[in-house]
Amino acid sequence: MSGRGPSPARSVYRRVYAGGLSVGEVTEASLRTGGEGFVSVVPMVDSTGGKLVTGLESQARGPGLDDSAFREVRPRIEEPLVLDAAEGISDVHQLTRLVRRVAGRWVNESYRRRPRIIPVLVEV
Repeated sequence: MSGRGPSPARSVYRRVYAGGLSVGEVTEASLRTGGEGFVSVVPMVDSTGGKLVTGLESQARGPGLDDSAFREVRPRIEEPLVLDAAEGISDVHQLTRLVRRVAGRWVNESYRRRPRIIPVLVEV
């Protein structure tokens, strides 16, 4: 074995997680949230007209994501929902895509991360 480096039995390797803005070890919590985390956005809309019934609910989980900061994005999501409702757009799939796109763009610009965006449109 001379000249070939240390034997595998004596080598200790430490894995390091580098995810976006932070570097550290992989934790149980980061594995549960999928590494980059997730953001759930729950708008409640009128089933007949697609109008926003109440304000948005949101939750953010993951490394570097601050749940309280998502109050900033709520008006950005509510405004297009109101405009779409005024135009008569009430298709759940279209509205879900709109929420995912707006929230994802904001998270990417603010945190430089790409967490899973999970819009849950509730029809009332």
